[in-house]
Amino acid sequence: MKSREYCARGIPFIYSFPEKGFNGDEEFTLLLPSNDDPIPIDKVVAFANRTATDPETGSKMRAFAEKQFDWKVQMDKVLKVLEAEVTDKRGKKG
Repeated sequence: MKSREYCARGIPFIYSFPEKGFNGDEEFTLLLPSNDDPIPIDKVVAFANRTATDPETGSKMRAFAEKQFDWKVQMDKVLKVLEAEVTDKRGKKG
């Protein structure tokens, strides 16, 4: 949940576990492996520099969050599943 909140507020973030809604290649996120390997500080520094110097980072993140996580978008997904279920049930003879 926090990842989505950070995105909606325009705060770039680093994460190390699969997160629904993010595929790991967003320019405002950094996905690191969840293991005992040393953290690649060079990647973290490059990420921080890139996101801090791009004045559009916050607005890009907000637009992404609205497109991916808005309640209307989420409820549309639920409705599609329910509609498919109803259609399936109507099509079955019983």
